[in-house]
Amino acid sequence: MINKKLRLALAEYCKERDLEECEQPIILDNHAYDNSIVGLTEDNHLIYNFESMIQEFMEDEECTEEEALEWIEYNTMRALGYINQVGPGPIILYQSTDSIIENYLPYDYKEDSQEE
Repeated sequence: MINKKLRLALAEYCKERDLEECEQPIILDNHAYDNSIVGLTEDNHLIYNFESMIQEFMEDEECTEEEALEWIEYNTMRALGYINQVGPGPIILYQSTDSIIENYLPYDYKEDSQEE
């Protein structure tokens, strides 16, 4: 779903910084990804959460996770090389720190044994 607030804010961000078109952050065309944007780097690269992209696409297109993943990998991820030649292309965050902790923290981890 298109995120009008975000797009308006990004347009204002570019206007305030007087960014040339080639310096502006590139927003992925598929509006399903708008709510997957989690940040913006200092050099104007939008950061997208890959897991969220899949979820948003599944909701918008009413498809399975497998179908969404296949579509995103073929139609979006392959295009990133070309997009990055035009301007500050997006960065895809594959796993958030929460996801890494949830998936990889040893089952026998004890909170009081945490190193500082």
